[in-house]
Amino acid sequence: MPLGDCPRSRGGLAILPGSHRPGLQQHVPMRGTGGTGLFWGTDLEWHSGDMEIGDCLLFHSHTIHKALPNVSGKYLRISVDNRYQLESDEVDPGSLKPHYADWFAERGQPLEIGQWLTSSQAAPPLSSGEAG
Repeated sequence: MPLGDCPRSRGGLAILPGSHRPGLQQHVPMRGTGGTGLFWGTDLEWHSGDMEIGDCLLFHSHTIHKALPNVSGKYLRISVDNRYQLESDEVDPGSLKPHYADWFAERGQPLEIGQWLTSSQAAPPLSSGEAG
């Protein structure tokens, strides 16, 4: 859910249609949220669109998705996501960290949101076939 208008040029969300049908997929270590992801190849038809403040995109938790590259040159995409699970299920510790927390820490970069907004160091882009 974007907290401001988010055209695709700001790195909006893309989903891989039908990717939820096989069920939970085996994840591998990868850069990005939680440090794991999937690689389904590079010749895929991702679906995305411009989003405006107030829009909400809902999809099954097994749907493969990724952020598009932010090519705006000057705007930051700010969004939130909400996930639900049974209280009795174990929480993945990686899901409690900010996105790219380890990448920023390795470079001595701040993890404070106010400092992120003024930092000239950008997070590493995912390759075209990587999905978190």
